[in-house]
Amino acid sequence: MIFRSRAFLKFTSSSLKGAQFSTSTAASQAKSRFQPYAQKLAGAFEPATYWASVGKELFQQIYHSQKMANPSKAHSPFLFWKSQSSETWGRNFYLSVELLGIFCVGQMVGRRKVTSYGH
Repeated sequence: MIFRSRAFLKFTSSSLKGAQFSTSTAASQAKSRFQPYAQKLAGAFEPATYWASVGKELFQQIYHSQKMANPSKAHSPFLFWKSQSSETWGRNFYLSVELLGIFCVGQMVGRRKVTSYGH
């Protein structure tokens, strides 16, 4: 087999040594290229955290001054889905199918043909 020959092993070991040298060179080049961007990102981190804490404090002041409270179960969106009768669900389904049909007809008129655009 080719993998067992000594010449192949010498070739691969010598090529790996060159690859390690080029990898470290590439890493240093990448570091020098992206270091200014990393510094800008680090410089933007401090103002972002400052304004996040300012926003948090402002929200807390508004929350307490307006005497806001957590949403109760009466305002839960799940109660809306449970409170719908089957007649209402049927009417809403009919209206959504009708709107979908009107949209599809509008698409056909806009394309000026019934089939799709066709590439």
